Amino acid sequence: MHVRFPPTASSGARRCQPWWRAWLGCVLAIVLGWTPHAQAQAPQAPTLHLGASASSVDAWPAMRVLYDKPGLLNTADALQRLSAFEAPQTPRSNLGASPGVTWIHVPFVVDPGGPSSWMLRLHYALLHQVDVKVFDDTGQLVHAATMGSRIPYAQREQPTRALTTRVHVEPVRRYDLLLRIDTATALLVPLAFMQPSALGVEESNELALQGFMSGLWFFMVVYSLINALFHRDIAFLAYALTLLSSWTFAQAIFGVGAMHVWPNSSWLAAHASVMSPLWMVIANVGFYAATLDLPRKAPRVMMGMGAMALVALLVSAGIALEWFSYRVGSAVSMGLTAAHVLVVLPVIVQRARRGEKAAGFLLTGSCLNLTGMALMAYLLRGGLPFSFMTMHIAQMAFAAEMVTWLLVLAAKLEQIRAAARAARQEHATLHALAHTDALTGLLNRRGLEQALGERLGDADTGAAPATHERQAIFLLDLDGFKPVNDQWGHPVGDELLRQVAQRLLHAVRPGDLVARFGGDEFVVAIAGLPHEETAAAVGRKLLSQFSAPFDLGEGRRVNVGATIGYSTTGRHGHGVAQLLRCADQAMYAGKQAGKQMLMAAPATA
Repeated sequence: MHVRFPPTASSGARRCQPWWRAWLGCVLAIVLGWTPHAQAQAPQAPTLHLGASASSVDAWPAMRVLYDKPGLLNTADALQRLSAFEAPQTPRSNLGASPGVTWIHVPFVVDPGGPSSWMLRLHYALLHQVDVKVFDDTGQLVHAATMGSRIPYAQREQPTRALTTRVHVEPVRRYDLLLRIDTATALLVPLAFMQPSALGVEESNELALQGFMSGLWFFMVVYSLINALFHRDIAFLAYALTLLSSWTFAQAIFGVGAMHVWPNSSWLAAHASVMSPLWMVIANVGFYAATLDLPRKAPRVMMGMGAMALVALLVSAGIALEWFSYRVGSAVSMGLTAAHVLVVLPVIVQRARRGEKAAGFLLTGSCLNLTGMALMAYLLRGGLPFSFMTMHIAQMAFAAEMVTWLLVLAAKLEQIRAAARAARQEHATLHALAHTDALTGLLNRRGLEQALGERLGDADTGAAPATHERQAIFLLDLDGFKPVNDQWGHPVGDELLRQVAQRLLHAVRPGDLVARFGGDEFVVAIAGLPHEETAAAVGRKLLSQFSAPFDLGEGRRVNVGATIGYSTTGRHGHGVAQLLRCADQAMYAGKQAGKQMLMAAPATA
């Protein structure tokens, strides 16, 4: 394999590294920064001293481990083999993923004047079963307890989120602590002797953090559900399901769920942490599909994502029915949570390069997601020390990803608004086309009837007029228009109609209506007439617009007249159809009387 080295500074400017190399470098830097070198410890187990003034003593420096994969040893056997226990060669408080039973030995002594009552605490609440036994320097059993996630919170010895038991010992005497851990989870063993006050502070801090995160999750879930209901968009529902899944996962691994959500259920305590990531995969697939329009724009990627969602659903059902073990479910969920992001990532990168705002936010969120999953996987495999940061980094990464997804949804909302604006604009355009005469730009028959209906009301249906002012309707029919069409053709006739429309518009006020009723017929509607005589004056003004010849270009000047019939509200009714009918009758009467005249409709009874 040939390896191409990057150019040196002397050979020219360095090229920008691809984003994924920069991301991988950051992850490795974090991982390498957190992974300590295995410290060689003395073969002889040091004795842990519980000082008189100490409120919390970490047991890791004195911890020795014996792995019992088949689980054949009992307590007596383990005591006989204390010399076989070895110092862990792993990062602090992290024994990794070890199948079978694990024994832990911690010799300890309470210094003179020290408290006689201590809380033995395991911070990682997901360990399935931990049998605790304490022997004094004579080999007498002085304390025994069983704790773990398999025991419902309501039945536990101590009402704490962490796994705890109270140990009573005497100062100066030496004791041997023996733990038998049987769990399918990672062996995270942050073991400490604590005073109740220190344990209370630690518990309060963790519960406060998880309460804050739960509040943030609750707000985002409610926000997404409201938008899902209002906009009928699957992306918001998928986002809500992702939030609920990640929240359930956090509740499980930090022990808050067992404390507050399912205190009487050992089944949820044992299964929620492995099933919730599978639910998250299903919800994420829906979110990516909706925000990236994968079914239409990337059908092959959608098929792969859909297959992974189906596998996640089947495995989740299998875990619920006890068809799959915790370890199998954990391996599948860890693989799918990374795989579904890696499959869709090229699509996200491609769309982000095109400048799509939502894809840019998705890319940021996906990198945060992959970072959180990579660090959590490395922690659970025994590569990182147990600490507040390493234990919470995945939760923080998921929270940051959910915030970027809020920005994706904001971009989605902007798309919805833009689509709504476009739809309204299209509707307005279609409405204008349907109600406007394409040749003259005036209202057509439909547009005129609608405008008059809004202004006059509909007397035929009993609708009230929009105004009680006197109004007049003038119906104009051109005299001599057909010879223009016959002599010079329709284009010249169309030009004549356009010029007639312009003269009529200039003869009326901005609020009056001018329409081409069809062919060479025009309608003018005038509002706010003080009396009937004013209508006649307006009619004469309209008729005067035809006194001057029309210049149709190329030396063509023609004189075209008009016959006008009109009707007025009150005298001829209020309905649109009735007023138009009266004006039409008056116009035809004018035609029969000699054309090029103004004729008022006779008053109706």
